Amino acid sequence: MDMHRRQAIRAISAACAGIVAHSWGAHAASLPGKLWYVDQRAAPGGDGKTWRTAFQSPRDALAAASAGDEIWVAHGTYHPHPDDATQSFTLKADVALYGGFAGGETARDQRDYAQHVTTLSGDIGNGERTRNTHTIVMGADRAVLDGFTIAHAYGADKPRLHLTPDDILKGDMVVGGGMRNFMTSPVVRNCIFRNNFSPKGGAVYNVHKPGAEQATFTNVEFVDNEASQRGGAVSNDLGAMPVFIDCRFVGNRSQDKGGAIYNDFASTPLLFNVLVTGNEATTAGGIGNDGGSSPLLANVTIVGNKATSGLGAGLYQGTGANNNPIVVNCSIDDVYNWHEDIVAALGSHVPAGQTLPLADFLPISNLDGQVRAADLAPLPTGVGYQPRPYGAQLLKAPVVATLVQFYSRNEGVVEYRGEYTRPVVTRDAVAAKVIHVVPASASATQDGLSWATALTDLQAAIDLASVSKAAVWVKAGRYHPARRDADRIAAFTLYDGVEVYGGFAGTETDVAQRRRDAAPTVLSAKLAAGDDRYPHVVYGANQAVLDGLTIRDGNAVGFTYNGKGGGLLAYHAGKTYLPNGLKAYRAGRALESYSDPVGFTMTVRNCRFERNEALEGGAIYAFGKAVLTIVDTTFDGNRAIYGGAVLDREGVTATHRRSAFLRNAATHDGGGAYADYGSLVTFRDTRFQANAARRNGGAIYMISRASQVGATNVTVTNGELRGNTAAAGASIYDLDGGTLSVVDTHYPSGSIHQPKS
Repeated sequence: MDMHRRQAIRAISAACAGIVAHSWGAHAASLPGKLWYVDQRAAPGGDGKTWRTAFQSPRDALAAASAGDEIWVAHGTYHPHPDDATQSFTLKADVALYGGFAGGETARDQRDYAQHVTTLSGDIGNGERTRNTHTIVMGADRAVLDGFTIAHAYGADKPRLHLTPDDILKGDMVVGGGMRNFMTSPVVRNCIFRNNFSPKGGAVYNVHKPGAEQATFTNVEFVDNEASQRGGAVSNDLGAMPVFIDCRFVGNRSQDKGGAIYNDFASTPLLFNVLVTGNEATTAGGIGNDGGSSPLLANVTIVGNKATSGLGAGLYQGTGANNNPIVVNCSIDDVYNWHEDIVAALGSHVPAGQTLPLADFLPISNLDGQVRAADLAPLPTGVGYQPRPYGAQLLKAPVVATLVQFYSRNEGVVEYRGEYTRPVVTRDAVAAKVIHVVPASASATQDGLSWATALTDLQAAIDLASVSKAAVWVKAGRYHPARRDADRIAAFTLYDGVEVYGGFAGTETDVAQRRRDAAPTVLSAKLAAGDDRYPHVVYGANQAVLDGLTIRDGNAVGFTYNGKGGGLLAYHAGKTYLPNGLKAYRAGRALESYSDPVGFTMTVRNCRFERNEALEGGAIYAFGKAVLTIVDTTFDGNRAIYGGAVLDREGVTATHRRSAFLRNAATHDGGGAYADYGSLVTFRDTRFQANAARRNGGAIYMISRASQVGATNVTVTNGELRGNTAAAGASIYDLDGGTLSVVDTHYPSGSIHQPKS
């Protein structure tokens, strides 16, 4: 262990009653040093050694100071440079900069930083904001910034939402209006960041240097800061794990994501007694987490924030693998989880159905074996932010100490480990190329080799077909699972290459002889007896075919994959697709370095999906470069929060031909279909009628989220969109400038809404 890390651990141990953490909160060197004085009212030419001979600018004092020194700054307004917007106050390692002095004090505790306001200002543009200082303060390792208001920075840069670790490591971006901590770890206390603007991190931008300390912020207010891209107040990248204690985020804004805080590439800040309110963004009005970012929140209040898109007003978990925050004693009024993210909660007031109890999360995560259920005693204090200084006391609580140690050992990575493995089939293969199924049979022999000896158990027929490379022919009737099996997540589980055909009368010798409409074959998620049901009717597989079936009664309203695709789940459930952001960075990979696709390649023909329900994708949920071909299929009366009938996410290619979306509904967005994160979705000769979304996209909703696989692309050709309803975009709503093509299609005037076009 190197000297700096030992010093950092000793520092955090002392500050947090013996809790050992990963190099957080190191203070400036404690060796005796010199005092330097700054007062803008002092006579020019001073040597900075007394108040009477003070420097006029902190820049002069920083130039003179050495490790262990302190700089005391009298009240007033100080600019890094009077007319050069590229200049900053650059802190020095192990040097402490204190504001809030009247001038004349002989002890630091005599100052009153609330009364004697000391401002580090970027307001040099003579009223033209865009000419102000780009970044006011540049951080340094173990430097202290205490007792200042940092205000009026303005940084502009070309839009670069599609960032990789290599882009960030170049260090050439204009980011962090108030303060930029690029691979540095200062200590910031008793400060206010106000009215700063930057593309990322309106007030502060943090990037972590592997093996180094982490930045800490104690009793800091972030007020009315703005980002044109992400992180209205704070943006964290590349494993940054800053600590925020007794802080307040109020009235900050991002034009894209993360009104108060945005975390990406496995950045996992630790927030203790923090208030997040009145912030706004397009998505993630309060805190946004992408790319494997899993912050720890204890006694945090996230209420009254706004996401203009409706996606994640409070705590938002977005793209990338394993965005799994842990919240203890928190009050959060809105949670949004993208794909299989989980918010694990203990003793918190959070939206029902959007979080999992922390004790239940332990066995399905990397906390298992490192944190015990017995360690999770609730905190005795009130829930949420406490207006008095409370963070240091909170850090002494055993449950918080245990979680801090976990974050230290695992570098903030909180992994969900819930990959589903379909049951292994042990049946012997048969020579037949068709396995027959009927709803009931009196035959003494049921081997599936003919209609006369047909099986009555559809799953058994699918299993047999999987080892025999055979098709499954299913006679008209209703098929229900007989019982709930713990090793199955769907009523009917497909295997690679299995083709299931319905609509038979029970005498046919060729698929073409079917009369599907006269002989419907219904697959239901409901058990044969009682009210219990599986979340999904069908769990898909590669090169599988569904043809001539009615699929109904799915009820996917649980966590992770059990909240998706009530009719058909079309990806490998629980399997990680994108690499964790921090692991990708340290392995020299960008987030485009996907694993093998987890989505299934499937064909659905002549089917009907009806009365299925899910949190996302009422009838079908596809993910991870799935390839779906859907022909002559009707979606009727399915429901979800997002994507009433279908939701395609993360590079999915879906082609719909001669199909119909009727009377499907979304309580939020995408009454009929929802295309997300670089998916390529085509509707040809397809009708959308009477679908509804309470918010946006009555028929179709599309969103790109700065996708690493390109913009979402939706094409509608020779279609009809009639009678669909939504608050905006009754026919189509394109949130963030995807690629939309509508050709030879009938739709009401004004029913396509593209706010970014």
